[in-house]
Amino acid sequence: MIFIILSITLLVQIYCLDYMWNDPFFTKFYAYLSLFAFFMLFLVSSNNYLQIFLGWEGVGLVSFMLISFWNTRKDAIFAGMKAMFINRIGDIFFIFGIIMLFSKCGTLNFNEIFTLNYNTLNSKEIYFFGFFIVFAAMAKSAQLGLHTWLPDAMEGPTPVSALIHAATMVTAGIFVIIRSSFILIYNGYLMDFMAIVGGVTIFFGASVACFQMDIKKIIAYSTISQIGYMMLACGSGNFVGAIFHLFTHAFFKALLFLSSGSVIHAMNNEQDIRKMGGLFNFLPFTYVSFLIGSLSLLGFPFFSGFYSKDNILEFAFLNDRVSTYIGYFFGLISIFFTSFYSFRLLYWVFLAPYSGQRKIITNIYEAPFYMMFSMSILIFPSIFFGFIFYDYFVGMHSVYFWFDSVYNFSNFVIKIENYKINKFIQNLPFIFIFLGFKFFIININKKKFYIKNKKFKIFYNLFSKKWYFDDFYNYYIKNFMFYIYKFYWITFEKGFLIYFGPKFFINIIKNLAIYLFNYIENNNISKYFKYIYACIFFSISLIGIFSYKFFFGFNIDSNINTLFISFVCIFGIVIIYIIFFYKKK
Repeated sequence: MIFIILSITLLVQIYCLDYMWNDPFFTKFYAYLSLFAFFMLFLVSSNNYLQIFLGWEGVGLVSFMLISFWNTRKDAIFAGMKAMFINRIGDIFFIFGIIMLFSKCGTLNFNEIFTLNYNTLNSKEIYFFGFFIVFAAMAKSAQLGLHTWLPDAMEGPTPVSALIHAATMVTAGIFVIIRSSFILIYNGYLMDFMAIVGGVTIFFGASVACFQMDIKKIIAYSTISQIGYMMLACGSGNFVGAIFHLFTHAFFKALLFLSSGSVIHAMNNEQDIRKMGGLFNFLPFTYVSFLIGSLSLLGFPFFSGFYSKDNILEFAFLNDRVSTYIGYFFGLISIFFTSFYSFRLLYWVFLAPYSGQRKIITNIYEAPFYMMFSMSILIFPSIFFGFIFYDYFVGMHSVYFWFDSVYNFSNFVIKIENYKINKFIQNLPFIFIFLGFKFFIININKKKFYIKNKKFKIFYNLFSKKWYFDDFYNYYIKNFMFYIYKFYWITFEKGFLIYFGPKFFINIIKNLAIYLFNYIENNNISKYFKYIYACIFFSISLIGIFSYKFFFGFNIDSNINTLFISFVCIFGIVIIYIIFFYKKK
């Protein structure tokens, strides 16, 4: 994880030397990038859950600052607020999980928790801890239901998308799940839940990306889909496969984002793919890097994504649980959609006839040196890292490589059993890649890429409207929260609390001022003398009571004490009444 964070942060900062050079807040942007790297390193190097939570909060805060970095744009500000709000939901679940864990184990250190006996790790508190951690990871890693902040986060600068929302921050939730593998593996229901959520998220991200027109949002939805593969791997018990895909995905997705940034930079900040086309002749190096990143994203044979993605699907197929079969089915179907939107994106950006403004195409130029340098470095891991590290991450040497840092579900045995899988099952991912490409070729003349057949209109509306999640949140959840806020603000805070709080004491003082102090201060000197007499009387009475206590004490006769004090009080009340309220007729 440290290697991923430091290498990609370095390449992104080199990339920004050209991409952000004319920004007026250039130095502040670099400070934010460095601060994000610090908090991410703080998170992954933790040896206890409290330190992980501090790093977790730090990356969320810096993510908000980077998403809304261009704060003169309204959409960027709202996107940052949305990311902060949804990440706060995950933070609440994380806090509850830490409380549950500490109440049962009495510690938050990994070494002490992971060595506890089976009965302790299988208890009710640990059971709830697992669900809280998974829900927190769903918010941080943009899984289905809590994903809406990630596409909107593309309002930030493109290098931010490459660093935070593809390579490191969104995988922080998956990292925490992998770090907690020794606890979560005992919770069968939780493993099934993760497998199903991961599978449905894969399908959701891939299907929605097919109908997006913003180049960065297409890649953003593909990020949601790829993180779904990691969640599916965790639900299958293949934690080392999840971190292997996290490793390869970080590099080829950073390459895709930086390549898209090169396109946006050349097109004068244009992001709509319908206004692009024919850029292969102007940006040949960017096209090659984009093609390599897309093939690795597809899981095309012998690219990095091929080794990690196929391992996840094969492990899910061999797991012999209904939940993993469901996840495997969605993961397999999603390869078709991934192939379709990847080739669609390549075609409309680089190969189709140009359909933008003439003044833009006359000024298009290839990426400058620093941008090209970062993309050229990322090409190597996007092609070769899957092959180089396969044996260490998930192959025969994985047990010795990971030792006891991650729960390894007899992975070398599964590796041997992979040879028992039917060749047709092994080749299914490549078949679906080919089918997606074939479907793209059939629809290549349909510029908007929608199916006019009424039978598919329901699916078209569902996918193009992002499964109606945004509409549901806007029209139901938002209104519901608004009514709760309105009730709280008007009825409770502005009503009950104000009336029985500050206003209550204000009314008391006001009434005293009107009915008492106005009566006392009436510029009548004779009444002022009466007040003086009353004060002298009370002073003498108090002196008498304390003198009686000093000379005789209250322990002589309780009846005499009571009669004496009662006589003094009654006499005082009568005198006060005569002085203040008695009036001669």
